[in-house]
Amino acid sequence: MKSPTHVKELVPDTADYVGLHDSSGEGAGGVWLSGRERITATVWRVRWPPEIVRLLQIGELTNNDLEMAGGLLEWLVLEGMKVPLKHKHIAILGDNSSTVSWIDKMASKSEGPAGGLLCALALRQRMERASPLTPEHVAGDHNRLADIPSRSFGYEPAWLCESDDDLVALFNDFFPLPEQASWTSFQLSNAVVTRVISVLQTRGLEMGEWQRLPPIGTSTGGTGSSSVNLQELTHFWEKKQHRISEKLERSRGLQEWLGKGNWAEESRCKLQAAVQRSLPLRRPSLWTEAPLPCTTKQDNTTYLSP
Repeated sequence: MKSPTHVKELVPDTADYVGLHDSSGEGAGGVWLSGRERITATVWRVRWPPEIVRLLQIGELTNNDLEMAGGLLEWLVLEGMKVPLKHKHIAILGDNSSTVSWIDKMASKSEGPAGGLLCALALRQRMERASPLTPEHVAGDHNRLADIPSRSFGYEPAWLCESDDDLVALFNDFFPLPEQASWTSFQLSNAVVTRVISVLQTRGLEMGEWQRLPPIGTSTGGTGSSSVNLQELTHFWEKKQHRISEKLERSRGLQEWLGKGNWAEESRCKLQAAVQRSLPLRRPSLWTEAPLPCTTKQDNTTYLSP
């Protein structure tokens, strides 16, 4: 076999990288944070073009379609960050149950573009030789890190960002990092975003076009970037909450969000449970030599003994 499949490409494990993503009628966005492996704390966003907004308004696209597109864009951002992906375990968190289920099963019964988006995601994952993705659902009010970039185009005045530099400044203000470090932003290239938009419009793309991607994008941001993970980050915010409360009051729901307890620990436990569900069942080391259950015969029919 020219390219044997490693066991790490079949069985998920504790996440090396953790991403949160969200999509809205305005756009998609998300963040990437460290897991077992250290990566730069990164925020990204994409604004939907007018034709996608129109298709959503007339019902030819659903919010589930946009959320699935956001999941694919989330993966592409991680690829574009040029972090090691071979045999790495990756968790993607979101507040859309359909997207979580589709990514978990790598299958969709939707008649819309979800199937094409999933095929693109599966192909990119296979080409990078990564472990199966571990998707997990988080409640909408726990997904604020991804809600803000996806809605930073005017939905909430306090979240409006005219540029990605503004988005980094907003995150540094609302979600400060330890040691006065700065968030980094990732700007997806127009060529890559156009491919995702084409699938949303059900124009379809040949799989070869997903094998040969143009440059995915570039990372930009201030010096002193942080590689903090989600749990460390929320613990830091809890300690500093009284110092940043005035800033958070400018944004609807953020103060309440930080007061919901250690939701990062809850997300970590959910991811561990998801990994355990995917592990193979244990069996005796000499299972091939184990005796078969006794059988009894009645009326020429063989039955397993109780």
